Amino acid sequence: MKPLFYNSPARVVKQLVEAMIFEQLVSAQEHAPNTWVWKGKSRIFKCHGRKSAFGRFRLQSLPVWVRNEKGWTDACLLDLVDELPANHWTKQQLIHELVRTAMFCEWNDHYVEVPDTRVALPYEELESLLVEGHPYHPCFKSRVGFTLDDHGQYGPEGGTSFPVQWVAVRRENVCGQEPDWCELLGEVLFHRLVHEMNKRGVSLASHTPFPVHPWQWENSEKKWPETIPLFIAGSFRATQSVRTLWNADHLRRPHMKLSMNIRQTSSMRTLDPASLCAAPAISNWLYHIQQTDPVLAGTVILREFSALAIEEVKGQLGVLWRESVRAYLTTGEEAVPFNALSLTERNGQLFIQPWLEKYGVKAWVERLVEVAVIPVWHLLAVHGVALEAHAQNMILIHEQGWPVRVALRDFHESVEYVPDFLKDPSLVPDFGAFHESFHQSKPGEAYWMNSVEALRELVMDTLFVFHLSDLSYQLEEKHSYEEEDFWTVISQAIRVHMSQQPEWEKRNRQLGWDQPFIQTESLFSKKLSEHEREWRHLVPNIFYSIERKATHAVY
Repeated sequence: MKPLFYNSPARVVKQLVEAMIFEQLVSAQEHAPNTWVWKGKSRIFKCHGRKSAFGRFRLQSLPVWVRNEKGWTDACLLDLVDELPANHWTKQQLIHELVRTAMFCEWNDHYVEVPDTRVALPYEELESLLVEGHPYHPCFKSRVGFTLDDHGQYGPEGGTSFPVQWVAVRRENVCGQEPDWCELLGEVLFHRLVHEMNKRGVSLASHTPFPVHPWQWENSEKKWPETIPLFIAGSFRATQSVRTLWNADHLRRPHMKLSMNIRQTSSMRTLDPASLCAAPAISNWLYHIQQTDPVLAGTVILREFSALAIEEVKGQLGVLWRESVRAYLTTGEEAVPFNALSLTERNGQLFIQPWLEKYGVKAWVERLVEVAVIPVWHLLAVHGVALEAHAQNMILIHEQGWPVRVALRDFHESVEYVPDFLKDPSLVPDFGAFHESFHQSKPGEAYWMNSVEALRELVMDTLFVFHLSDLSYQLEEKHSYEEEDFWTVISQAIRVHMSQQPEWEKRNRQLGWDQPFIQTESLFSKKLSEHEREWRHLVPNIFYSIERKATHAVY
């Protein structure tokens, strides 16, 4: 029997209610143990759940009730959405995305064969069979723009291999850094590419080869008369991000991230030309730091070594090549996406259950923190570089379940720094040399921020509030390993690590990471507004609770 909320439309209701309460879109109060009530515009709602680390609300059962003239009845999506602070059009769009999410979940239920346990699967297959999607956002599988056929053909869950469309584009229309085409494609495909370009009267001297996602090409090709179609080639499969593809024929070859005009969660999945132009330099910067700092010796930086964009189409045609984690694995090692660690299998056990039984929960958690949390925090506190270390941007490299090291990825849109807080400002790329838009960028608009607090917020949001808190919650629920113990391990590991040098300790204090309340991004709320601004709300900081034993700051 499936565990509650597993890969089901019920998750849409679950995550909608959790986001509404966590982001304070409704004023829910605990009227009895684990029973929460809030007053809507004209009705009262009730549900069963509890709050966990950083104030994250966890719905524990269905239904959610609404009281009307007939008494308490099951609340539906329309009842819940109607209570949100948004205009009619926004609510209609939200309902559309929630229904689509449920629809794609039902397709997965019907067509995707997920084994009872996935822990032994190779990394690439896990990218397809982690069907759950985003564990927090209510529109976790909306994929606006996809049909059901598209979902099966181009979504990761279908496990379908497909070629990409190759085109040629005039060099003056392309920005970015080209790869070594022969090395990237192999001699056979490279010579075919040159031959096809010559047949159409163009050459590598005048035109740049350019891969386009087949869905993007099929749905938008008439908009791009400047592209010269060549042929379709290759065998690729989608990762969890949908637009990033892995090479099904050559697992060690780079992954390819392509622009797609689909909306997933809160974002269009196009690629900003400026960030693509800066991508190789950012990777080189991070790689240099990793290579020259002994603390980061085991950390893998999956470099984005080449990227191209067609400026005129405003993000609709872009490509980025990133190293494959498979190229870094040694004998006996395997990789697993971090978002797998907190998942529940169809048999009701955690994905990592065999590992916990083999090594013990406490020892395994301590090792995970050592190899995965400390490197990210070290980059922040010691080097002044903040990464968006959410669960899809981190890959755990392990040996039979024992954490060995971490691979970090996806830097071109998610690195932040404050110039005065950098350990070595001379290493920062000259972003203005890569794209003219950086000359007009103000602090907070590109990679450089105004305050150290912004760096702390990025890391604590992505690594703690919306990432490891899911694991700490599951360990408490299923293994009676209390969340406070989990976060105490992290707190102590950070303090011990930073105490190695007085300068590290000083810089760590500047972050203010253990204050009573911290700002966190309101991931769902920004869907409810037409205004382009940062959406944040205050949450209790469990690190403050641990340090001062003030339990009210946890909940």
